[in-house]
Amino acid sequence: MNIVFHFIMCFCATFCFCFIMNVPKKALFCASFFAGIGFVVYDMIKLTGIGEFVSIFVGTAVIALAGEIFARILKMPSSVFVFPGVVAFVPGVGIYRTMLALIQSDFEKFQRVGTDTIIIALSMAMAIAVINVFSRYVFPKKKN
Repeated sequence: MNIVFHFIMCFCATFCFCFIMNVPKKALFCASFFAGIGFVVYDMIKLTGIGEFVSIFVGTAVIALAGEIFARILKMPSSVFVFPGVVAFVPGVGIYRTMLALIQSDFEKFQRVGTDTIIIALSMAMAIAVINVFSRYVFPKKKN
């Protein structure tokens, strides 16, 4: 039940964010659907106890892979699908808590939360980069 709720909420949030980013209408459903799928994958891996960083990496990789595939199918840039899809993983609360700890001079919390936030952001960036390089290797540009 909780996973279904998370899928629906992630789908709705991504769908609304797609409007902010002016995503083409034919890509709205795909971007939102695979954002929900990526979040479900994140939830399922996190439930196994492997860790949040690995969960975010795999969830982002699923979204990036789906984005690369649908970019080829619908003949659009992959960023149309990937960037709205990973919004649910962006560590906004972590950035806020990091800055709050700095302002409150709680340097131990600043270091701990800041490190976690940076690792989450880096795992997202690494997943997108790995899938992008992989897709360029699998689907090379055609030479005329």
